[in-house]
Amino acid sequence: AAASINNGSFDPDGDPITVSQVPPGPYPLGSNHVMLVVSDSHGASNVCSALVIVQDRTPPVIVCASNKVMECGAAWSFDPPVAFDDCSLSNLWVSIVSTVTNVGCGGSLTATRTWQAVDGFTNTATCSQTVTVVDTTPPTVVCPASMTVEFQDETGTAVPYVVTASDVCSPVSVVVT
Repeated sequence: AAASINNGSFDPDGDPITVSQVPPGPYPLGSNHVMLVVSDSHGASNVCSALVIVQDRTPPVIVCASNKVMECGAAWSFDPPVAFDDCSLSNLWVSIVSTVTNVGCGGSLTATRTWQAVDGFTNTATCSQTVTVVDTTPPTVVCPASMTVEFQDETGTAVPYVVTASDVCSPVSVVVT
């Protein structure tokens, strides 16, 4: 960070002055001892010092992947986020804050995961990704093969048959009319 410890230095005689800081900025994070040297055009000078404390108050940046829609029955997972911080590159932690799942009808659901990035100075940022699982595939119905049967009487003929149905994502019921 850039910082000046000069708070209005001047020469009482009105002579032009030269002001310099040792060491010159910008200053790294933490405490920095800085000396201010003020000299006039006749060689007179004075010195003072101050402590420049540079703090990190900027949160890290965390970027989650885009939300996604998946078909029921397909394997899916959340995509990990990417995080970075200008000041605390080696002290950046990313953790899962929560995962909320809302189950809908059939095999549908919506799951949202929230992550948090924390830098070495406890600045935080969060992001979320939502995965929506939908069931757009119709169930499978298996009917018996066509049959030819002999007519028995005025009420017709009783014919045994089995119809089955299945679905990848949810239970099914079969109604034959």
